[in-house]
Amino acid sequence: MSEENTKVMSKDDFAVYSAKVNEWVETTTPLIEAIKSKKDRSFAEFDMQQIVRLLAAMSDEPSLDIKQRIHLAGKMFPVGIWPFVRGRGSTLNPETQLIVDNHDAVAEKVFTAIWALADSDSENYIEGAENLSLFRLSGRADENPYGRITEGKDFISAKRNAEKQGLMSKHRNKIWDGNADMNWNVVGNDASDSNPKESAE
Repeated sequence: MSEENTKVMSKDDFAVYSAKVNEWVETTTPLIEAIKSKKDRSFAEFDMQQIVRLLAAMSDEPSLDIKQRIHLAGKMFPVGIWPFVRGRGSTLNPETQLIVDNHDAVAEKVFTAIWALADSDSENYIEGAENLSLFRLSGRADENPYGRITEGKDFISAKRNAEKQGLMSKHRNKIWDGNADMNWNVVGNDASDSNPKESAE
């Protein structure tokens, strides 16, 4: 194989790679609006657009150089879990992984119950619930911004993904250490923990 050919992904490898990146884009894009800093949020939006553009460029020529640019942007992205970090699948110990799986199962039940409140065919339906922003797409959605989510499976899947990615982000940033009680640490805010009684008043 020539040196030139080794710098290009095979068609099958690119198909797998692009599917994973597109899935990451779909689950991570809604998390951007939760970034509190307007400046950081703008940077994240720009980086996400850049990743999408670069992936589109790879469809014409799946260059490994472009792949590396995508990887660097994805690896440093402030929210979500980039799927190509080496060893990411084995970073959780079995106990923590079980806690995450249980958390996800609870999230599925909770969001299924919540969806029933907006489902007119459900006995738990509350008239007008479907108009709440909770059941609408983000204003940054490429298609139908602020439109109603009409399928329960789409609502439940999106909320589960966001919940799980948020939890894993907290684990990665040392906010959650994997404890079963789901106690979270406020990073860089030790003063607030020094006198809990006083802070609670």
